[in-house]
Amino acid sequence: EKKIVQGNDLRFDLHLGYPRGTPQPGAVEHFCYPVDVTTVGAPPGQYTFMMTLDGGDRQFGFCRTLIQPDGYQTLIIMTRYPWFSVFTPLLEALEVYSGRGQDVMERILDSAVEACRDSFPRPGQQFRAILERATTATPEKTLFLTRPNDDSTPLADAEPDFYMLFKALSVPAIMAVFRALLSECRIIMISEDLVRLSTCMYSICSLVFPFAWQNIFVPIIPEMFLDYCTAPMPFIVGVHTSLMPQVERIPGIEDEVVMVNLDTNEVTTETVNSCLQGVEPSYNYAKLGTGPEAFDQGHACMMIEFDVGTYTIEANLIMESKVTDQKPSNNLVSMEKQVRNNLPVISSLDLVTQGD
Repeated sequence: EKKIVQGNDLRFDLHLGYPRGTPQPGAVEHFCYPVDVTTVGAPPGQYTFMMTLDGGDRQFGFCRTLIQPDGYQTLIIMTRYPWFSVFTPLLEALEVYSGRGQDVMERILDSAVEACRDSFPRPGQQFRAILERATTATPEKTLFLTRPNDDSTPLADAEPDFYMLFKALSVPAIMAVFRALLSECRIIMISEDLVRLSTCMYSICSLVFPFAWQNIFVPIIPEMFLDYCTAPMPFIVGVHTSLMPQVERIPGIEDEVVMVNLDTNEVTTETVNSCLQGVEPSYNYAKLGTGPEAFDQGHACMMIEFDVGTYTIEANLIMESKVTDQKPSNNLVSMEKQVRNNLPVISSLDLVTQGD
């Protein structure tokens, strides 16, 4: 697939041909170039996207972009299997041999497909693709590929991919995203690096294994599909930094979506005092009232370690000095909790103050 830049015009020349006669997935070119290269610059060397086809099947697209005199050429492998350790070196090899013509590239792919057809590789098992056949003067040149252990981390190759995730986000930030996933929140992950974005998206979803994320999952979302961010159901979507101004203009997006910035190690939600903001002993609070920065309700979360014993926990509403409290009798609520050894307890207090 080639994207030719002529001034501000973008033209797609599609060359999809393996196996020959394979129909083109709809809108695949937009996933290959999810951002405007005339303003953002050339796509990275290699990145991964995912599409859901009309029948509901997920297809993973492994892309490798080459810079050509007349634009960009992208090699794509579309597959049902998110095997990064297989398709990354295979694409690198195809790039090396791309100058020898499509027939040579097809022969390499044929050899890899035949190896899997004879005996489909088990997790951790090797198979090979023949790059150059032996001749009287040269030996056979082979690329050995290893199927990842996708029975334990189905969307990521553990060693390289989790390293990138933990390099981008701190442990508290990862735990915040992990809680959001288990709570089936709506999550947007942001980065200016498409490689980091797609890799961390797959890695974070693998953390919930043996569970699986069954909702909307778009590792890199093209500009034309930003409406997915308005979906009422849970989703996790990867957005390039250049597209965030359009996302931020969506009405109510800041109040309902967990934002994860992979470039700045920030996990934020505009929901007032959401527990996703952290579990430090001190808690966040909101101004209550009717002013421009005030809310009519707020939530405070805290995580505290107690010794064994019985404790009284209070929630107290404190009015600012410039405000006259007309009904101080309903400003305090308390409860008694018994703490036993090594037993975590989740409790809540509701303080409703009306008529003030």
